[in-house]
Amino acid sequence: MFPNDLMNRDLPSRERQEESISASGSADYGWPGPAALPLFPRPQLPEIGQESECENSLAQPDEDHGSTAQFPWFQADRVARRSPPRLVFRITQSCFRETLEYLGRRPPEQAGLLFGPKDDPTLVTHFIAERGGHSTSVTFSINAHFCNVWLRKFKAAHMTCLGVCHSHPAGVHTPSGGDIVFLEKLFARPKNTDAGYVLLPIVCHGRFYPYVIHQSRPHDVLIPELVLV
Repeated sequence: MFPNDLMNRDLPSRERQEESISASGSADYGWPGPAALPLFPRPQLPEIGQESECENSLAQPDEDHGSTAQFPWFQADRVARRSPPRLVFRITQSCFRETLEYLGRRPPEQAGLLFGPKDDPTLVTHFIAERGGHSTSVTFSINAHFCNVWLRKFKAAHMTCLGVCHSHPAGVHTPSGGDIVFLEKLFARPKNTDAGYVLLPIVCHGRFYPYVIHQSRPHDVLIPELVLV
């Protein structure tokens, strides 16, 4: 079971390829408005030197998607064969299980923040369930005060907010127009001008769908390769 006392316990110790999807055609499920949720600047992600550990990762695309100079969070695959750069979403197995456990057993439009160590922005280690927001079967509003309290706690522990994971109604497993508007408003806040990107995974019908939204192209929804560590 997902721990019921997650909100009260101390912070624990550290413990699919680029693909664009147009969000404009999605059903308008998601957050209806902005929240006073500061993100933290993302350092440049390191290159990786191993094959994916994810059994369900997407096949490599045949075509090159162009220069990645503007997107430092792409990670070049320099092993075994030449291939286009790949975007990797790493998450600990315990955090992955907790996220699915919490969101998968509740009605749609629940959410939580994703955190990871500040010196390794490719890795998600903690999921904090959002409490106090208002949700219906198709919309969700974040409790900004609650989220900011946890942002400050994790910042003090040298960790950073990497994104938000939320659940959708069955059949709606991609970010919606409302989700993109929400992120655009977050990116527009003065404190978030250097955020760079946000992880926006979605839990739908008991499955985990990883997505990344880049600040410079928020309407291009990127599908990373999911790696459990």
